[in-house]
Amino acid sequence: MANKLPPTPQAMEDMILQVTATPGYKPMTFREMRHALNCPKHLVGELMETIEAMVQRGRLKFGHRDTIVPVKLSAQPLPLPRTGNDWKQVVDEGPTWNETKKRIEELQEMPGPFAAALIARIGKIPEPSEEDFKGREDCRKDEVYTIDPRDARDHDDAVGVKSLPGKKWQLDVHIADVSHYVQDNTALDKEALKRSFTNYLPWRAVPMLPEQLSTDMCSLLEGKDRLALSCRMVIDSKGKIASWHFFESVINVNKFLTYEEAQRIGDAGDKAMNRLKACTDALRKSRESENLLSFNVPESRIQFDEKGEPCGVKPSEHLPSHSWIEECMLAANRCCARLLDEQGLCGMYRVHEAPEPETIASIASWAEALGNDIPRPPLQESDSFSNVQPQLQAWLADLLKIDGLPLGLQTKIIRCMKKARYSTQCMGHFALGWRHYSHYTSPIRRYADLWTHRVMKAHLHGEEAGVVWQTASRQIATHISGREDAVMKTERSTTRSCIAWTLRHRAGDQFDGVVTGVEPMGVFIQLKEPYAEGMLHVRNLHCDFFEHNADRMQLVGMRTKRVIGMGDALRVTLLKADPLAGFIDFALAEDEDALAEFQIRDRKRQQKLERERKRNGPPKAGSSKKLHRGTSAAAPSNNPRDRKASRGRKR
Repeated sequence: MANKLPPTPQAMEDMILQVTATPGYKPMTFREMRHALNCPKHLVGELMETIEAMVQRGRLKFGHRDTIVPVKLSAQPLPLPRTGNDWKQVVDEGPTWNETKKRIEELQEMPGPFAAALIARIGKIPEPSEEDFKGREDCRKDEVYTIDPRDARDHDDAVGVKSLPGKKWQLDVHIADVSHYVQDNTALDKEALKRSFTNYLPWRAVPMLPEQLSTDMCSLLEGKDRLALSCRMVIDSKGKIASWHFFESVINVNKFLTYEEAQRIGDAGDKAMNRLKACTDALRKSRESENLLSFNVPESRIQFDEKGEPCGVKPSEHLPSHSWIEECMLAANRCCARLLDEQGLCGMYRVHEAPEPETIASIASWAEALGNDIPRPPLQESDSFSNVQPQLQAWLADLLKIDGLPLGLQTKIIRCMKKARYSTQCMGHFALGWRHYSHYTSPIRRYADLWTHRVMKAHLHGEEAGVVWQTASRQIATHISGREDAVMKTERSTTRSCIAWTLRHRAGDQFDGVVTGVEPMGVFIQLKEPYAEGMLHVRNLHCDFFEHNADRMQLVGMRTKRVIGMGDALRVTLLKADPLAGFIDFALAEDEDALAEFQIRDRKRQQKLERERKRNGPPKAGSSKKLHRGTSAAAPSNNPRDRKASRGRKR
């Protein structure tokens, strides 16, 4: 058509029918139809709506590859639309947030509430008394404080620092004595083992232990006498642990502080915070001298409105006060592992294997492709029993210190490294560079820590672990490692769902983003605002056929030779955000027809799914499958440093 379409729906419909009625007409895609009609850019949306309306009325239908196919009309006239004062068009807004949230939890197979009999039994447990304090060191007069996120409900660790002569510090780390209340092989213990972890969803926590314990009796609350298993360390001026020992204690927390409050009063010159800062700075400098692997990958923090619905997403802020507590917990966990190893106890070690040589070669290739001049990676050491590889760790540490290292490359390095797991063998932690590392600091939310507490207390009481405990420890290590994978996938998936919810009505909006991942099926785009990640799929790249170059982390256009690579800045258009599946789809902003074609294709897919649901009936209970795609709404975090800054993450 030589003339541009007039802006009236009826005129559009007439001209579409004129094109489809042309002798020899071959079904066209939406893009081909738009060019055939010479439709201007500002009328693309109206053209798409007109075609969809004609499909719904039976004047057109979608054929193979979403082509537009005419429908021959019968002699029977089409029914007239409903009219009248009592009729109005209903716009389907989709499920509410509460409905979506419920469906997500069903798909993730979240644990249900605790048994009523169990809750009733826990309700009879009294507050700790002088009888419980016998045989424990009384630390109630010591200056002790907890530092946690503002919304934390379970406080399983508290710290206190005293200055010693010779520029040394006494660092006390007090951990809630959960094993005093959760006895081995009881109904409560079996339920805790089954769950293995507290599952932190963006909108709520699914606890490993009932709230009467996790948020009250076991939690180290301000002004309350609480039982603890404590680690007392002497830290020298170089940040080395000069001595340490464990003991049972009773404490009374002087003050609960948020990370922001601790940072503020520390900057204002508070003496207690200054001692904590000086001690932990020394600990961190010692770790840096041991080739600390330092990643700078912010996590997504979901914001909720007054109705409890996700309304925004920001990158998490990492304050120095986060590192203060992180260093304390790392040091205590290291001492715990040394105790287990030196005394031959059947506790749980946190082990992290070194990357495979092929993985290291790929990392080196990626870094060189981005223009970084780095030395060749060293050969891995021959000691196969130990995960500690000082030369390889030093090489990675130098790589991570490069200025301007793209966020996507850091994320890719994290993803391609092996996952940390639990084991009864002390094989070392590669990312930390330590021979000894265990988990002891979070028994309220991790079963591994609870088990280790039992083993340590038995040792302190002079008891020996029998064969039953040694066998059980191996079985438990395998079980909780598997549960950890499921819990972390659930936390990432629910975060993606929340982010997709905030963008569900913004299809067609344009955003500035950066390429953070390149795969054969497309590229991952990290938006600057909001802080969300989605996928630009190759099927939505209409300008060319792209091939994947894995070595250089690029997609290369076969015809135009256009290159889309790691770290490239792109302007993208949001095609769709699906909260239930947790994915976000993008197209290049310069592609004018991408949104219209995607919506037509997506509508056809939804209609097909609806026909299948009607034909097959409702799904049976327990048969629902988790919805996952290759797209992501939030940058996943599998940081092997096991940071404590986010309470939902596992060190």
